[in-house]
Amino acid sequence: MERNVSTSSRYTLRDWISYFRNGIERYNRSPIVHQVVSMLCQNNDPYRIIDQLCEIIDKQQKDLEEAIKRSPSPSHIITPDISKEGEK
Repeated sequence: MERNVSTSSRYTLRDWISYFRNGIERYNRSPIVHQVVSMLCQNNDPYRIIDQLCEIIDKQQKDLEEAIKRSPSPSHIITPDISKEGEK
């Protein structure tokens, strides 16, 4: 269900950035914050923004789960026992 949304925001870019903790730094460094602020400036539907954030999180979770499946299990990782090195 599409919601009707105006195409102009009553807030400026600087206004939207100021709502975020460390907004300027995060806007300049974080693609996610940059995307959200840009969408807010375009007066996008907040539910659409939330939906996109959920999709990003879901994809990251899936990618992490797949990476864990590909990595060796902890029982296959051999670490040296450094507690006995001084006994030789």
